[in-house]
Amino acid sequence: MFEWGKKLGLDAHPCYGYIQRCSCMMCIFAKDDQIAENIIRYPELMHEYVLAEQKLGHTWKNRRAIADLYEECLDISDLEAQEQ
Repeated sequence: MFEWGKKLGLDAHPCYGYIQRCSCMMCIFAKDDQIAENIIRYPELMHEYVLAEQKLGHTWKNRRAIADLYEECLDISDLEAQEQ
């Protein structure tokens, strides 16, 4: 697919610069590390998903809430900011 895109003069979607699979930002089939990348890069947007999940009363994955992953990512970002 990437080769066809090159032949047509098309660039790959920018998300391929940091993840291997391009789909919805909160795809239930995505791995946690892919979602974590989106959370770190787009925290305000991803926080909207946290709020929606809480409002709906359902978790993103079975026994895995977006809020938990979101908080883990913020903890990592906070640590990196403190180190600099």
